[in-house]
Amino acid sequence: MQYWILYPFAMAYFDKGPRQRQSQGNDLTESDLMKPPPGFPASSDRFRIGRELADAIGFKGCREIDGPYTDFLENFYKKPCLLSGPLLPEPSNIALEEKWKSWLDRFKPGFEEALPEGFKERGVVYSRWVQQQLVLEHPSVGCFITHCGSASITEALGEEDGLFTKESVFKAVKIVMDDESEVGRAVRENHSKVKNFLLTKDFETSCLDSFCRKLQDLL
Repeated sequence: MQYWILYPFAMAYFDKGPRQRQSQGNDLTESDLMKPPPGFPASSDRFRIGRELADAIGFKGCREIDGPYTDFLENFYKKPCLLSGPLLPEPSNIALEEKWKSWLDRFKPGFEEALPEGFKERGVVYSRWVQQQLVLEHPSVGCFITHCGSASITEALGEEDGLFTKESVFKAVKIVMDDESEVGRAVRENHSKVKNFLLTKDFETSCLDSFCRKLQDLL
């Protein structure tokens, strides 16, 4: 048996076999790779059919955070939604590299101190692996904004669609970081609450055990 860690749709899209038939012996161009092979099902069809045929739908999440949304989806799709837990990485057991610690130590914690004149020149672009967990744990890091997944989609849509603008993002971050802001206090309280239960001993193990039990119940 040949076993692949790739999903079947990835193999069907990128493997040389289907692609060779598409290119008819010619080298594939960039534009060729942007088009699916002939007969390749649309992603929307794959997701829809899979969801309709499934006895349950699984998600990476937990009741403590996603409970109301899980209830909504179960009611909407009329089938169980199983949660495997947040599947967080283990806390790092090594120290932050000195070059990053020294760089971060130059910035004092706090919102106003983080945005002095010329703040744009205070960033760094690093193209290799970094100790992300330890960098984010540093007291000088007040906010982490990631550019990936659905965030990329929303950023690609126009402001006329009623989505957030750079000004509204700035305002939201400032409110959250302001010690005197009622909204900021509520956000920090929720953050502390979520952090505490995520750090509960064997929390993720209990989530996975529950996930497996519910899978067994479906058999």
